[in-house]
Order: sequence, then C-alpha cells, then structure tokens
Amino acid sequence: MSRVDDTVVLASGIKVDALALEHILDAQDEISRSAIVLSKTREHLLALIEPSPSHLSELEDVKTAVLRVNLNLPYEKRVQRDSIVFVDRLPLTTKATLHRKQVKKILSGNNGEWPLEHVVVSTLKMPE
Repeated sequence: MSRVDDTVVLASGIKVDALALEHILDAQDEISRSAIVLSKTREHLLALIEPSPSHLSELEDVKTAVLRVNLNLPYEKRVQRDSIVFVDRLPLTTKATLHRKQVKKILSGNNGEWPLEHVVVSTLKMPE
C-alpha cells in the first residue's frame, strides 16, 4: 500500500502511483534516480531524471529508457517526451530515499519548474 503523498492526481482526476512508476524507472540501467511530479498545469506528469553516471553523455539513451517504460503504461499515465527533465541530483532523505517534500518545496519555490542551475538538459518546450 502506498502513502497518500506517493499518489498524484492529474487535473482529469486520474490517479497515478508516482512511487511505483519511480521504482520502475529507477530499475533502468540508464537512470540513477527519478521523481514523478505533476506539471504546473496538473494536466500531465513531469519526470525529473537523474541519469546514471555512466550515461551522462548519452542522454538520448536515458530518454529512450523512460519512453520504453511508457510502453507498459496506459496512455494517460505516460510521461510525455517533452516532459522529461535531466537533473544533476535529486534531494534525498537520511535513509537515501527521495525526499518528496523537498522536491515539492523546490518546485513550488520556482513557479513549478526545477531550478535551471540544477538542470543538465530539459526536453520541456520553452515559450516562444
């Protein structure tokens, strides 16, 4: 059974078990750690991905790993290609697990976006 804060609810009302999706992503060789959060609009998922050190120069492979995981998910629970952000590190608790509250605090303090100084590469569409 997952905790309430491990579940995110899209604007459409669809519930996504973020923790379960993170476990699947974290099992990929290309990914050290991941965090699944809601986009600013709450209409889709945002994947914060900390690439494994051996794949830092192969971010396209890391993106492919995320999209490969999507193949086993219902369409509405998939991470869209333009909603993947590669980060240098994600905050951890003293037990070396994702510090979800800290992730939320960082996002809320930056208007729903990960601070650029900690972004390796972002696939988010930028406003024109």
